Amino acid sequence: MDDRTGQAESRRYFVLINNDANDTRHKIEDVTVEYWDDRMAINQRPMFFAAQAVIPQLKRLGGGSIINFGSVSTRIGSNFPAYMTAKAGAHGLTKGLGPVDKVWEPYPCSGDGQECSK
Repeated sequence: MDDRTGQAESRRYFVLINNDANDTRHKIEDVTVEYWDDRMAINQRPMFFAAQAVIPQLKRLGGGSIINFGSVSTRIGSNFPAYMTAKAGAHGLTKGLGPVDKVWEPYPCSGDGQECSK
């Protein structure tokens, strides 16, 4: 807010929110190769390629935010190993995106140890 005019400053922010997920419940005994590959594709592929697609825009704008949703199940455990493995990839992707040309750096964004990119 500009104190002199009482008007808000006009700023543009670029934010990508990656929240793809399929958490179909499964038992380890029931997981097939096809099921495993499908969970990895659903829960990881869109996050990576969406981030890849916006990085040139972030560079042009001088920064922005990418928020990758993981899952608390990767911290506390569950009986859904394919889902947990796929969502753990969101945390790895976030860390991997951090040093891309120093456009943004990973930083903590919640109390449970998850990280975001700014």
